[in-house]
Amino acid sequence: MGRSFGDLFGDTFNEYTKKFIPILKIFVFLYFIPLIVISILLVVIFAGAFSSLGVSLLKTGSVDLSQIVLDQGSAGFSVLLFIGIFLFVIALGVFYVLATVSYIYTGFSKPENLSFDKTFAFARKNFWRYAGLALLTIVCLIPLYMLLIIPGIIFTVFWIFSSYIFLSGNNGAWESMKQSKVLVKGKWWRVFGYGLLLSVIIIVISLVLKFVPFLGSIVSSLVITPFMILFFKNFYIDLKKNR
Repeated sequence: MGRSFGDLFGDTFNEYTKKFIPILKIFVFLYFIPLIVISILLVVIFAGAFSSLGVSLLKTGSVDLSQIVLDQGSAGFSVLLFIGIFLFVIALGVFYVLATVSYIYTGFSKPENLSFDKTFAFARKNFWRYAGLALLTIVCLIPLYMLLIIPGIIFTVFWIFSSYIFLSGNNGAWESMKQSKVLVKGKWWRVFGYGLLLSVIIIVISLVLKFVPFLGSIVSSLVITPFMILFFKNFYIDLKKNR
């Protein structure tokens, strides 16, 4: 029959509390610190390009964008700014993949066997493999979502466990997606319902945290993301046992 949503949620909460320290390390080293460093570098690039244009501020004491006059180098500034933002997004994407793989590894490991060195080594080793799986999934889902959205939702649910199958075994990306579809087949509405219910809970929490912007962002990355990964890992194991 399978476990109820409440049972899975409770188990996930207990697992999260037991593995909080390893999760916190992943958050600090693969999200928070990289975000701060990359943001500072982007500001430095922006400030350097901005000053190289010979910007003149006509008002002192405060920065008034309406007072800024740019010379003919504004086109070069725009290109440099675009490159800076592009590199910023790429860098964040790299650390996002590393963090996601690390959270999944944490989910399948026992608390006493977890260390950041082992976790990061696993994430580094599987970086390109996981990035390939993510890219393949996105490429397959884009045309499906263009077909009135519904086919995209259907196959998003079918492939929701691909990452766990992919990283817990030696299967290829496409094979993992096929196995996930087989696992979900016949239980699609249950998987969809659990995912929807979890999403509603997360949305409510996010709306509450919206009033504290900086804290909301931290909680989202430190709590919500790893909690969702652990929840669907437990759901995957439950479906596999009752297959």
